[in-house]
Amino acid sequence: MLVPNARLWPAGVVRSLSHARAASSVGARVGVGLINGLLRPRTPVQSAAPAPQHRRKPRKLKTSSDIVKSLRALENQQPLNQNHLEFAAKGVLKLYEKFSPHDSVITLAKLVQLKDRSEVDLLPAMTATKLAVRRNLNELTHHDLRRVAFLLSKSDPAEFQELLHHIAENAGKISPQHLSTIAAVCELFNVKHSVLLASIACETAKRIDSFSVMEIVGILHAFARLNFTNEKFLEASSEFLIRHSLKISKDEILMIARALSNLKYYNSQLMDVLAKRIVEKILLFSPYDLTNICWIFAFYKLRNDELFSASASALAGRIRTLPLKSLVNLAWAFAAVKFKSEGLFDSIAAQCEKPVHRMNPAEISSLLWAFASLDCYNYRLFEIAAERIVEITPLCAPKFLANTLWAYATFEHKHPQLLKCAVAEASAKVDEYGPIELSILAKALAKLGVQDERLFNVIADRAVSILDLFDSQGLANISWAFATAGIVHLSLMDKIASVFTTNPENFKNEELASLVWTFAKLEIDNPFVFDTAAKKSLERIDEFSFQSLVVVLESFASSNCNRNDLTNIAATEICRRIPMLSPHELAVAARAVVHSKDLRVKGVEAINSRSLEKLADFNPRELANLLRATATANATGSKLFSEAAARFLKDSSDFSPSEVATVAWSFARTGLRHELLFNSIEQFATERIDSFSESSLATLMWSFAYLGFGQTESTCRLLETIRTKFAANIAKFRPQDVATLGWAFACFDMPSALLPTIENFLKSTAALALNEHDRCQLHLWHVSLPSESRQTLLESEHGESLAAFAHTFASLPVISSNAQADAARVLALMDSSAWVTEHRCERTRYSIDVACPSRRIAINFNGPTHYIVNWSTAEKELSGRSKLNLRLLRAYGWNPAVFDHTAWEELGTDEEKMQYVRKIVHSFQ
Repeated sequence: MLVPNARLWPAGVVRSLSHARAASSVGARVGVGLINGLLRPRTPVQSAAPAPQHRRKPRKLKTSSDIVKSLRALENQQPLNQNHLEFAAKGVLKLYEKFSPHDSVITLAKLVQLKDRSEVDLLPAMTATKLAVRRNLNELTHHDLRRVAFLLSKSDPAEFQELLHHIAENAGKISPQHLSTIAAVCELFNVKHSVLLASIACETAKRIDSFSVMEIVGILHAFARLNFTNEKFLEASSEFLIRHSLKISKDEILMIARALSNLKYYNSQLMDVLAKRIVEKILLFSPYDLTNICWIFAFYKLRNDELFSASASALAGRIRTLPLKSLVNLAWAFAAVKFKSEGLFDSIAAQCEKPVHRMNPAEISSLLWAFASLDCYNYRLFEIAAERIVEITPLCAPKFLANTLWAYATFEHKHPQLLKCAVAEASAKVDEYGPIELSILAKALAKLGVQDERLFNVIADRAVSILDLFDSQGLANISWAFATAGIVHLSLMDKIASVFTTNPENFKNEELASLVWTFAKLEIDNPFVFDTAAKKSLERIDEFSFQSLVVVLESFASSNCNRNDLTNIAATEICRRIPMLSPHELAVAARAVVHSKDLRVKGVEAINSRSLEKLADFNPRELANLLRATATANATGSKLFSEAAARFLKDSSDFSPSEVATVAWSFARTGLRHELLFNSIEQFATERIDSFSESSLATLMWSFAYLGFGQTESTCRLLETIRTKFAANIAKFRPQDVATLGWAFACFDMPSALLPTIENFLKSTAALALNEHDRCQLHLWHVSLPSESRQTLLESEHGESLAAFAHTFASLPVISSNAQADAARVLALMDSSAWVTEHRCERTRYSIDVACPSRRIAINFNGPTHYIVNWSTAEKELSGRSKLNLRLLRAYGWNPAVFDHTAWEELGTDEEKMQYVRKIVHSFQ
């Protein structure tokens, strides 16, 4: 059947078809297709033969660019034309030697992508392309190198390794830029190819001057990320960067600093150069960058004051942008290098107050450690942190809990709930503590005043079980903790003593001093420890720090070990260092030298001479301690005491109550009655009585009593205030303080004021702790009471104790001077039957130097210690103790007389001495 010719169709139909073909809509195009189908001549239906995929022949491939275009076209074909692919592969084999660097990379990438869909063997083409890549390696861009590495590492790891070997072998032919790029590629794909990296390092060090700063920094950064170290490269690159420091950009500074810290490589000159560049560009760095920089310098323990000062200033006002972890790291960095910036730490504390409740144990421990290390105390931060620690105590690892407690102990910040939780946690998990954590924990608890004997015993048992793991510092710290807490654990101390005596050379001077102090403080009599310590101390005496010298001297002086040779040598060494000592050290030195048998007077006087040159720099505590040492040594110090009195009178508000008590005691011990000074002290004590500790009050009243002050209106007011406080807080007073106050009130002729309170004290078990001196003082208080009160006490339940006190007083050894013996001889010449020496008063139990019992005449031969000096008149006066003696003798019916030692020594012949005696004796008739 014939199909009509289209030319025979009506004109309207033809126009319609023309319009349809010209239409742009999808519907119009579909319609035209249908009509054209109708117009096509019909043919008989036959079985369809498979049509070829693409009748068009592949175009000719003349260049590498043609191959790249062909492969890109094939990449998107569905299905893939295998003939064209085969043709392209053959083209690669023909042209690979002429490939450009970039085309070789693109060709390899396309072949790798088409490999999984190909029915053609592409391996020869890929191999040829790889050869082209290797040949053009030195001309590849950074991007192309990264692409090649990615392709080979994913598709053919073996070929990738072979390529790396090829690069390593030909490193000498590769340009500096490409060596830097190859290092970056290795870093990007985390390929630590030791041979390749070593080749890069070697070539870089060899050709260092042909590299740019950016290229060296890139290689350094790559090595750091791969944790690859090459000393030769690091030395060469450090010298290079020092020479070209002015070309280093801000970002490169950060990269260098981070790389050096990761590689743990330190070059002081390079770090100084970096610090200088950072300071110059300080405002360009973000707070986060500055934090990292400070952390890196702290990692090296490198303190650069200019850098840290500039960083602290630059961070002011911008610190609020830092995240919590960075704030902690910043605080740690400044603490690690001991650079104190109070303004910065105040800002850190303010920023951490709110988020502290989100901190984990590690962060809170590190933060508080930093504040404690720099002595930047922030009460509010520590209080808020304590609440958080209480919440997370069960989550705290031993290290974090120990370090946190150490921070609180540094400031003696006692938070009851925190301590309770910490003690419970430590007791429950003590077996998890290692030697370092255990020693820090024990030391912190001791400084915080924890005296939980059960806990310390648990710590001791754990320490004994792992004692072999302790180093010398740990042993010194844990022994110090037990001594400070006053807890004796003999098993632990014996083990520590054994380690020390076996290997004393392992202990540093500070550790040796701490160990000796521990055994002296706990009164553990171990001659092996003291002998070993003495031997080692004498060997290293000139190597000891000042503080260690003081500790050793005082420890041996307070122990039962008689080593005058060591104490004298230590005191000599301290005196040799006097010109180099600070005011604080001078005060400590004076306290220590007092313990030297041979140098106590000369040493203290030498220290005083130096101290007077810089007395204006002494704070009240140092001044008080210096006065105390001078008084204890009986050294000459009138100028020092004069300056101290003037300073107190000028501004007493600078002094604390304990310092005031020490000043008063020092003047009294030296026998200097300074009326103006003690009037000021009296006023100070009356106004601030509640701030005085019990021992300070006892010391203060002893001083007034010893200097013979009487009952003035203001003194009576002070005594009444003290009596009230004493009665209300008797349990807080130590036995020696009770005895001292009793004696002082007796000197003021007011013993009855303390009668009810001391009677209650005698009922307590605390009275059993009275020593010999305390019993003698209470005996004198008792015999000072009115007869009725005294008798009532003797007949009470305390009668036995009071009798024992009297017996102790009567048992005191009697010391007679040559002048006293001479006076007795002269009195015997006058009337040998009437006078007796060392007569014991039956009531007071005083030993009277020379007495005439029949006439009730008691003669006391007063030496220098019986007198004080009135500061304003420079005249001698009887001390309060001597006045009490005379008053008691009169009260019990004696006629006391005083022979002055100075006047007696001025008398020449026996006749003159008899005249002197008759004059005094006749005054009683």
